[in-house]
Amino acid sequence: FRTRSKGTSVKIKGQTLFQTGNGRSLRGSKVHPEDPTGNVTWSANTGCAPSALSGNPGIATCTTAVLAVGGYLVTATYAGDSNHTGNSGSIDQTVNQASTGTSVSSSLDPSTYGQSVGFTANVSAVAPGAGTPTGSVQFAIDSVNFGSPVMLTSGSASSGSISTLTAGPHTVSATYLGSTNYAGGLGSLSGGQSVSQASTNTGVALTTGVNPSNSRRDVNLHGHDQIGRESCR
Repeated sequence: FRTRSKGTSVKIKGQTLFQTGNGRSLRGSKVHPEDPTGNVTWSANTGCAPSALSGNPGIATCTTAVLAVGGYLVTATYAGDSNHTGNSGSIDQTVNQASTGTSVSSSLDPSTYGQSVGFTANVSAVAPGAGTPTGSVQFAIDSVNFGSPVMLTSGSASSGSISTLTAGPHTVSATYLGSTNYAGGLGSLSGGQSVSQASTNTGVALTTGVNPSNSRRDVNLHGHDQIGRESCR
């Protein structure tokens, strides 16, 4: 049995990893017709159960996505059978952080001055990475932090509400602060948050100090609008 020689491999967190152990029936320089049989045992860090050889050269496969970010020595061990001696081989496996993408949405866009608005950030892994990112998100409005970092739940985080945004456009962003396995990133609300002016509805009622009044008598008129302002006419 001959295993794959030691080498180096790089993968992204969440990416499915295939490792193979190759066995070949040998005697001197001649290949025997008998196929190697039995199982290949993988190192515990892979989480793989022993897998059976098939073919000549015999091939056994370990498929795993459990390796966290870091470096690993992955070993395949063949115990041999009645016609073939056992052997082992290893490979250096490096796992990098998965890249992420962050999107931002508004609960009400456009909005009107005085209306309450909140924002939601969704963070996802970018292929070949996989899984659901964990950690927290910091929201910002017009480049100023809005509240404290918010923890992700199933890849999503929501800000608090705000009703004091002035009329006009506002930039809204969410910064994913990253975690052990996922790289941080920045996302923005497409087009920003648009806030329009609040409408007003003013009616005027006239009243007099004396009614009826005599000819040539001075009369004071008072105007009152619907939001409590008074003006003299």
